Amino acid sequence: MEQKDILIIQCQNAECGKKIKLRRPDKEGIIRIACPYCKKAMAIRLPNPKPKPEVVQETPQQPARQDRPDNSQADPITLEGEFKVGQRYEFKCPHCKKQPIGYTPQEAGEKAFPCPYCKGRIVIGAKSKTRIMTPDESVCLIRGKLTKLRRGWFNASYPLKSGTTTVGRTDLSVPSDISLDGDPTISRRSIEIDVTTTESGNKFKLRVLRTTNPVLVNSERLNEGESIQLNFGDIILLGKTRLRFDKDV
Repeated sequence: MEQKDILIIQCQNAECGKKIKLRRPDKEGIIRIACPYCKKAMAIRLPNPKPKPEVVQETPQQPARQDRPDNSQADPITLEGEFKVGQRYEFKCPHCKKQPIGYTPQEAGEKAFPCPYCKGRIVIGAKSKTRIMTPDESVCLIRGKLTKLRRGWFNASYPLKSGTTTVGRTDLSVPSDISLDGDPTISRRSIEIDVTTTESGNKFKLRVLRTTNPVLVNSERLNEGESIQLNFGDIILLGKTRLRFDKDV
């Protein structure tokens, strides 16, 4: 029995005066008892009722809140890669490495926006989709070239002359105007680029000859016989070889 459940009173008989232990009743009021020692009858008013135990409602332990990083003052980070207008991309914030982000460029050019978690600024450069050739083709006063992109090596350049230039892997039996070494996944005659020079400028048109392995321009696969207009900066993938259409200045 706990000590708080015991009530100690003193016998009212002056000749006895001994202390008496009683179980504390649940309700206050007057009770009548007899001293167990001298047998004297007594009427006692209890001071307070038995206190009810406090009910504590347990709540699930909340996880400790981690302070969010604040990268709002950090330098913006530009994402590498090829991004096209109208296509959705999903990635994690390059600042906090935690927040998943979904983004769809709406127009060409660079766009900066903050991470919703850490407020770090992210920059994406988007390009317009390469469109199929139409009769109303634009012209350019600048000459063009193909640049072979190689990691750890100097990039090789191939100027494009007026007329038709074929591109493919090196093969003495079926040579191309631009022969690319070291990649057996390229067709011997993979694509051709037609450069038409007029009084108003140059027009550049790429046509697919063979697609034994996929031919991609800005990550879009092209079918055999399909022609597209080239824009400076376009990335052409032949097999495992990456070419970039650049200005020849």
